Amino acid sequence: MKCPKCASHHIMRNGTRGGVQRFKCSDCKKQMSERTGSFFYRYRFPEQIIEIAIFFHLFIPSSVVQIFLLFLFRCRVSKKSICQWTRKYMDRMQDLHLPSSEELLRIRHTDEKQIKIKGEKAWWWNIVDSGGNALQSCLSWTRHGIVVNNLMKDHKKHYGSPMIMATDGLQAYIKGVKKLGRTCTHAVCGITEKFIPSHGIFLSNLPVERLHSRIDSYINLKVRGSFENMESSDRWRKAFMLTHYLRNSVLQYKEIKYLPCQISVP
Repeated sequence: MKCPKCASHHIMRNGTRGGVQRFKCSDCKKQMSERTGSFFYRYRFPEQIIEIAIFFHLFIPSSVVQIFLLFLFRCRVSKKSICQWTRKYMDRMQDLHLPSSEELLRIRHTDEKQIKIKGEKAWWWNIVDSGGNALQSCLSWTRHGIVVNNLMKDHKKHYGSPMIMATDGLQAYIKGVKKLGRTCTHAVCGITEKFIPSHGIFLSNLPVERLHSRIDSYINLKVRGSFENMESSDRWRKAFMLTHYLRNSVLQYKEIKYLPCQISVP
């Protein structure tokens, strides 16, 4: 541990306050605590309470989390504090690229979903594997080809090229899928199954449409249809990706690699 003011390593203990260990720099006399510079800095509640509040707020409204903390831990926390903790957590959380099996990654599905940000149209882009598991997402104000190109380039960087990429036939996808390489076949299909002659299979874009239904439910639960701004919508997009992963991991008995407590604390 070093002093945040003079970078000195001459640090000595200086008692505790509220159960948090405090320190003092012997050189510049600055006082600090073990939380200084961390996610929990300037918060008076125990770290476990903050982590539990954030975790449950990802799934349920803050008013329900408030009641849960009161009855289970006898801890009175305001809805404003719960929302503030979650907002800070999601701002620090990096964009997740969620894991999938090699078999499910052979066929992937891409589609865009219209959302409302302050009453104006915006687009939520998703890429899922053949099992409907979300792999990657992003937001944009337009459906321009540049957005699709950047999405495909980033996707190839993290997951490689699929055997088939299924889309709804949007013009921007025609050029965008080419960024995945020549070995990737672009299949244009909708909700109903369509025969793909090059691979001899029937394919539909239903896996990503199912994900969009879950997104609708999540948006209505959290913001009741419309986001306040792009920053707010991006926070809840990352939150949805995390909750989607956690829910699928529990239902499919998979090992959970991403937890809020692991991401929120740098």
